Amino acid sequence: MGWDLFLWILSFFISLALVASVFYQVICLTDLEADYLNPFETSSRINRLVIPEFILQGLLCILFLLTWHWVFFLVALPVTCYHAMLYNERRHLIDVTEVFRGISFEKKFRFTKLGFYIFLFIMVVFSGRKLGVEESVLQMEEDKLAVAKSKKDLLLESLDKATTQASDVFSFMQSFKDLQSHYETIESDLEKRKHELDTKEKLLDEKSHELESKEKRAREIESADVFQKEVEEMQKKLRSLRRDVESEEKKLLQIRKSIQERKIELKQKKEEVARCRRTRKLKIQKRRATRR
Repeated sequence: MGWDLFLWILSFFISLALVASVFYQVICLTDLEADYLNPFETSSRINRLVIPEFILQGLLCILFLLTWHWVFFLVALPVTCYHAMLYNERRHLIDVTEVFRGISFEKKFRFTKLGFYIFLFIMVVFSGRKLGVEESVLQMEEDKLAVAKSKKDLLLESLDKATTQASDVFSFMQSFKDLQSHYETIESDLEKRKHELDTKEKLLDEKSHELESKEKRAREIESADVFQKEVEEMQKKLRSLRRDVESEEKKLLQIRKSIQERKIELKQKKEEVARCRRTRKLKIQKRRATRR
């Protein structure tokens, strides 16, 4: 695609240069016919462009041949052969002395080549448009191919994942079967142990009943011993309380004795006070009697 684009650009500029060259030659001949230029200037200007025109046209024909553009090559081949014939016969240049005689032929010849080059230029332009369309189509196809490749890669990745998952599932199933068999063996062992534990539990229940009965007896015995100890302690407390009561009674007796003694003393003091009052009253009466 890059080589076709380069060929199209090169052929575009070559055909454009050929059209410009022939158009310039036609202008020079019309100026000569209108006496704007002399024959020498006209022939020198045109002859300078003839050899480059032949070279460019031959190069364009060879490019079409090498790139296998057969339609363009067959269109450009007659003109190339005609140019080669003119060059071999040395009739490709304009003679200064005979330019006025053949001016009508030269103009017709240049107009014919101008039409041919314009036709070739149009073909090149349309081929470029077709090339652009093909390029866009190819770009779309490449995009589709890229999308298809990406989808293919995704499918391959998903396939790889599926295969890995399938292998993982297979290994998981194998490990699950192994675990299931191991679980069954463990379950059978557990059932056996459970049966043994049930028998041992029954024996333990029987022994626990025996121990409970023995504990009850021991508790009864211990409770009797404790009761006896409590009774003894209570007796000791009663004895100590009796002692305390006896001591308190003794103290009460002493206090009563002291109270009676004090009562006697109070009576004596009261009698003395009464005597004193009597004697005082008698003294007061005597004093009053003496005063009278």
